[in-house]
Amino acid sequence: MYDSKDLGNLSDRELLAESRAYEAKITSDAAGLNFTNTEVQSIKGVNDAFEATLDAWDALQIQEAGLSQQKTASRQNVLGELRGQRNTAYADRSLTDEALAAKGIPPRDKVRTDAPALEDTSFPTAWVDTVQLKHIIHFRDVNTPETTRKPEGVRSCEIYRYIGASPSAPLEDFDFVADDTNTPYVCNYRSEDVGKKVIYRLRWHSKNGEVGTWSQEVEATVNG
Repeated sequence: MYDSKDLGNLSDRELLAESRAYEAKITSDAAGLNFTNTEVQSIKGVNDAFEATLDAWDALQIQEAGLSQQKTASRQNVLGELRGQRNTAYADRSLTDEALAAKGIPPRDKVRTDAPALEDTSFPTAWVDTVQLKHIIHFRDVNTPETTRKPEGVRSCEIYRYIGASPSAPLEDFDFVADDTNTPYVCNYRSEDVGKKVIYRLRWHSKNGEVGTWSQEVEATVNG
């Protein structure tokens, strides 16, 4: 029998597994356990609907992550082409600012400006969507969680993880996962990882090469 006090703390897949186990228990001996067929069919119906919804949600999350990565790649292609043509024009010293403007290219910088230093109060806040053998890691700046725009001067987000049940593991036990320029990041797992707890920590990486303050720990379970 499940403990109703703990159900709210379960992940979606864990909750479904608990409810399916309960369904199997009462289905195996409904009469002996004094359950009506209506009650048995009722729990089966809500379980079937929940599982179908979860499967659809997982598929949508995977599709969204894939589209996000495609968008990022396409964006980098556009940036690379624009910057390449701009730099080619800049290399031609015969072109004045007026000639550059006629081409639709901004004038050359007269003074090079460095990216601003990272602030101690700026660090990523993150959450993880769990789908089959994947963690989809979303990150925002803690000061502007309503937007995906990174703080001024930030180039990317470093993602580290610790696989295991130990909370508050020392930072030296975390392994580097990725240096990602756009949220979300998709972290893939293997079948042997199912059921394992994973703790993530993130920090900003500036255009100057600085690294910022660590995020709070974010925990997720690998689902099969």
